[in-house]
Formats: sequence, C-alpha cells, structure tokens
Amino acid sequence: MKNTHPFSFGQWLFAHNGTIDGPYFRSLLTKPHQAALFGDTDSEVYFHWLLQALEREGVEGLSTAIKEIREREFTALNFLLSDGHILYAYWEQSRTAEPPYPDYYQLWFAVRSDGGSGKGQVVVCSECLDDELWSQIPMRSLLSIAPDLQVKTVAV
Repeated sequence: MKNTHPFSFGQWLFAHNGTIDGPYFRSLLTKPHQAALFGDTDSEVYFHWLLQALEREGVEGLSTAIKEIREREFTALNFLLSDGHILYAYWEQSRTAEPPYPDYYQLWFAVRSDGGSGKGQVVVCSECLDDELWSQIPMRSLLSIAPDLQVKTVAV
C-alpha cells in the first residue's frame, strides 16, 4: 500500500506514469518533504518535488520542476495532480527511452456535455474510453481544469 497511487499529502493527490531519477531528486528534497515520503517509489519523489516547487513559486513552479526533471534521464513525466479544486494533467514521454512507448504514455481529455443539468465533466485518461470526441494533451503541455470546468493548456 505504501507505494500505491494515488499518493496524498495534505489536500493534494498525485498519480504518475513513467520513471524519473528518483534517488537524485530525493536528495534535493527539503527535509520536510523527505520526511513525508511514505514509500520508496520515484513517483512519490516526483510528487514531493512538484509540491516543493509549488510552495516556492506557486503554479509556475510546476513548469520549473518539470524542466529540472527533464534534464535527467526519464521514460515519461505524465501525471495527474489535484488539490481538490483544480486538476492538473501533464504529458511528456522521453524521445530516447528504450523501448519507446509511442502509445503507452499518451494522455487524452474529453469535455462531456451536462445535458443542461449544470453538471458537466472533464475526463482525463491514457486511452480513449469510448467514441466521444477526445483531444490529445499536447506533448510537453500542462492541462489545468478549473472548478467551472474551464480547460487551459500551457506549453512547458
């Protein structure tokens, strides 16, 4: 259970698909974030690396943290991160990972109609689930979904 997604810390939840240089980034975590690690996965280290950047820089810190991780070896940096109000989704796969996973690491989203009820939804997944109109999250892009279901994408 200690290495099972989603990981949580305070109001934050996180899930990651891929691998990063966990030992390297673990060594760069502040003592409070090192102490908060429950398991021993690179994904949980990635989570705390992102949280540490959020604490330091706000939302812009996500881009900074991702760029720093990108400088090291990785297979994919895909994640879902939420504070219970905003959902962030990020897609990036290494162009040099062996073996290459061109389809495995993709991320998609769909905005589902609410039928006039005022309760629409945005779904994010790694494979299109049905025949709905799905949009691929662009490579190296951070998608954010606000409580009002406004979807924004920012290149990282």
